[in-house]
Order: sequence, then C-alpha cells, then structure tokens
Amino acid sequence: MTYHQAKVSNDQNEVMKRLTVIASLLLPPSFIVGLYGMNVHGMPEYRWRFGSWYVPGVIALLTVGQLWWLRRRRRI
Repeated sequence: MTYHQAKVSNDQNEVMKRLTVIASLLLPPSFIVGLYGMNVHGMPEYRWRFGSWYVPGVIALLTVGQLWWLRRRRRI
C-alpha cells in the first residue's frame, strides 16, 4: 500500500512539473499581449515602420529563450 501511494505521488509530481512548464511558457506572452492590447497611443512601436512585427518577434524570442533555458536545465 505504501509503495502504491508513493508511486501515485511521484506520478502527480511529474504532471505538476509539466503543467508548471506550460504555465511558465504561456505567462510572459499573455502579459505582453495584455499590455499592448490596452490601446495606449504613447508607445513608440505604433509609429515605427516595423512596429507591428516588433511585439510578435519579442514574444517569439522570449518563448524560444525560455524553451532553450528549460531544456538546458533538463526541465522538459
């Protein structure tokens, strides 16, 4: 019985690790999109020629950087 409970607990820990990685990957892009979705007209990206590509590029680089860091630390 004790072995079974320990196995279930370890399996739940693995699931929680995966969910934490998913949440950590989704949180920064959600914050950036929420910040830029407020229609604040004073942001300089609105006047740049490539301003519409700036924010998606930052989100993509941030996500790739997080994936690289998590794989390097063997979290994924």
